[in-house]
Amino acid sequence: MGGNITPLNPNESTRQQVFVYNQIFFSFAVDVLGDQPFLDLTAQENNPSFTQANHDLLGLRALQILDCEGLHVLATAVVHYRGHRVIA
Repeated sequence: MGGNITPLNPNESTRQQVFVYNQIFFSFAVDVLGDQPFLDLTAQENNPSFTQANHDLLGLRALQILDCEGLHVLATAVVHYRGHRVIA
């Protein structure tokens, strides 16, 4: 996050690092993992990080709709910040 916050996993590549700030967990929605791009053949757009982040949100929403006693889900948001897509 611009070098202002120390990552929880500093030995990982910059795009793989995760952060905690003010009790909020942050990670990047990445288009590539190492040298292998993610390919989502079901997506109608050419932006896999957007598709992946949306699928995460839809999955969490489905769990929340179940309204099972004792099941807790984290509040999650996808944030576009300075040209990066961040999941918080």
